[in-house]
Amino acid sequence: MTDDDAKEPTTDTFHYYIKPTFENAAISSINSRAVQKWVSSLVNEDYDSDAVRLAFAVFRGAVRYALDHEMLLKNPLAAVEVPKKEKRKANVSEPDEAVKVLDACRQEPGGIFAAFLLWAGTRPNEAAGLQWKDVDWERGAVAIRRNIVRLRGAW
Repeated sequence: MTDDDAKEPTTDTFHYYIKPTFENAAISSINSRAVQKWVSSLVNEDYDSDAVRLAFAVFRGAVRYALDHEMLLKNPLAAVEVPKKEKRKANVSEPDEAVKVLDACRQEPGGIFAAFLLWAGTRPNEAAGLQWKDVDWERGAVAIRRNIVRLRGAW
């Protein structure tokens, strides 16, 4: 992974979540009230807590830079409340539901892929990242080592 690859998600996060609100604001004019209003607007727009926390983390990086370079005298993020990480309920099929899915998989051309997802408990992007070297034929197991993600509209 190059430095540019690592910066791309941060840049995307900035452009999508932060820039629309703070694009025209001088860094020295940003205060806790403005940042709290921004965080609250993200929550009210129904972004999940992970998205809000990611956007806040990227914003925090910019603020740290500004503090380190004396562009800010006070940290405007100190009093901001960010939503806590949500605990997600596992989405698990009941055994009778799994049997119905497997029966349906027998009838469909791409059914083997759906059956594999069910059997292995993987997400589609994880299964798409599998390579033959990830399969342990003797143990009947697969190792999930990578996944496929979409960045800037490309896989």
